[in-house]
Amino acid sequence: ENAAKEVCKFMLYQQQRQIAVRDTKRTNDTMLRDRDGRTFRDVAVITDEKMVEILERDDEVTKEDILSITLHPFSEESLSFYANQGLLPLKSVEEVAARVKAFNKENEEIAFSDEIAVQFMLGVSSHHAGQLAAHKAFVESLFQSQLMKVVFATETLAAGINMPARTTVICSMSKRGDGASMNLLETSNLLQMAGRAGRRGMDSDGTCVIVATPFEGPEDAASILLSEIKPISSQFSPSYTLALNLIARGAGKLDVARDLVQKSFAMWEKRQLE
Repeated sequence: ENAAKEVCKFMLYQQQRQIAVRDTKRTNDTMLRDRDGRTFRDVAVITDEKMVEILERDDEVTKEDILSITLHPFSEESLSFYANQGLLPLKSVEEVAARVKAFNKENEEIAFSDEIAVQFMLGVSSHHAGQLAAHKAFVESLFQSQLMKVVFATETLAAGINMPARTTVICSMSKRGDGASMNLLETSNLLQMAGRAGRRGMDSDGTCVIVATPFEGPEDAASILLSEIKPISSQFSPSYTLALNLIARGAGKLDVARDLVQKSFAMWEKRQLE
């Protein structure tokens, strides 16, 4: 979530992306196509001279712009500002604004703050276990509707959720484990996250970028990617509380509890061995 905030600040105060798109003439002869049909540019779109010009140009976003957004985040002027500074066209920004206002009206007790709403309308958000389930579902719906371009997420985003992206960036090859130790990602987890890249019916392929850090390099990446995938084992561990709740739901009978156990992965494993 903090990373999303930083990106939004970058969008509000910098003009590199808009200047590059506006000032750089892109012609068909700068595009190449490989034998698999993928397109790429044979030269950098932004020259060194253009980059110097971008970096030395004065900031075009004024304090009045920021104040207007703070006081009136859903005004027409603010929506146009998001479209100019963010990742979404104006029509998409208007759609996001309408969805946020509808959500806040129907869920006043868990309404999005103006700061989070501005992130949405810039096309950026976060997705993690610390969010409310309704907020995570809202982010997922925006992403699936192509109304969000960048999502900063934990590895749980890649598990069981249909949120494919064109590009996946894995910023770290390790995560905090038990006892505050840092452990390399499991091969299955890394492949699951990488598998988010490539939208079915939209992309011929997807791109996964694994970022090296001062603590992890190419050797670690190769070790994770080339290691064998550990077999999946059931983590189903019934407790007394679960048993009592299931019996209560079954009005004193074991039907509900029996159905749940029969649907568990542990029972599937047992049936495979029989």
